[in-house]
Amino acid sequence: MVAFGMFALFTTPALIIAATALTGVAGAIFNPAVQTYLMHESPTRRAETFTLLNVVGNSGSLVGPVLGALLLGVDFRIVCAVACGIFAVLTVVQAFVLPSTLRPPPEAGVWRAWATMLANRRFLAFTLAGAAYWALFNQLYLALPLEAQRVTGRPGAVSAVFVVSTGVGLLTGVRLVALCRRRWSPGTSMAVGLALIAAGFVAPALAAPLTGTAASPLAPADALAAAGPVLLGTMVFSVGITITNPFMMELIPMVGSERLVGTYYGYFYLISALLTAVVSTVTGALLDLNGHLWIPFAFLCLVGLLGAAGIAVMQRARFLAPVMGK
Repeated sequence: MVAFGMFALFTTPALIIAATALTGVAGAIFNPAVQTYLMHESPTRRAETFTLLNVVGNSGSLVGPVLGALLLGVDFRIVCAVACGIFAVLTVVQAFVLPSTLRPPPEAGVWRAWATMLANRRFLAFTLAGAAYWALFNQLYLALPLEAQRVTGRPGAVSAVFVVSTGVGLLTGVRLVALCRRRWSPGTSMAVGLALIAAGFVAPALAAPLTGTAASPLAPADALAAAGPVLLGTMVFSVGITITNPFMMELIPMVGSERLVGTYYGYFYLISALLTAVVSTVTGALLDLNGHLWIPFAFLCLVGLLGAAGIAVMQRARFLAPVMGK
């Protein structure tokens, strides 16, 4: 809220940078807190709860850009002021609606909690494999939209990628998670989801050598045909995202600790951010390789398959089963 207010009020570079930093700090605090709260409030149906959270988030992702685009036609500061107002209202609502449940602080201090976590080898292994999810999720904002724009010559093709991804999440989220719950364990569901995310890069990889870079915007019918492999890949990718996330969030306290779950969520996000930075840097460099346009998508597919294999091995070895008394 404060950060968006700063964006709306100030124009000096130093304050804009400070506002940007605040948004990052807010996200780093907010996300683990949300996951921890939902984990405690839904002890028996966690994957379903996280699925609902994702469905609501996808709804916002669909409405937000449309509203933002309309307001950008007026003034960027209006966009920021509206965002500030929305967050202010949400802050007040949450203060009055959410129960003021006070949980006893953990017996271990911060440093002991970190030492306990770092000694948990199965959680560290799970984190390395699961971090592939966030590294690949970030490609929804990098590799996939860039490829859609490259083959069509139309900036609007980027929006098509987001619409397809959001639509898949909205229309299939609850049903897919319920289906996976009936058929598989959380670990198997997560491995299948990561494999599907990896499979989402196959169609762009196969089509990349066959499609040239559009020198000018293609006609609508030609643009749709050219973007077909990317949009197909985005659909498969988004199905994998929809499956993986809820079961991943459910598994973190199972392989970590119910009592120190906030610490475990925070560490998981930290490692995921580091891996995402590495994967995105490599992907960006590979995307600049003229004449080898399939390589970045093959690389991303490999990252997803390695993550899926890691989770599958842990599931087979029964390393993802909950340990009582944590």
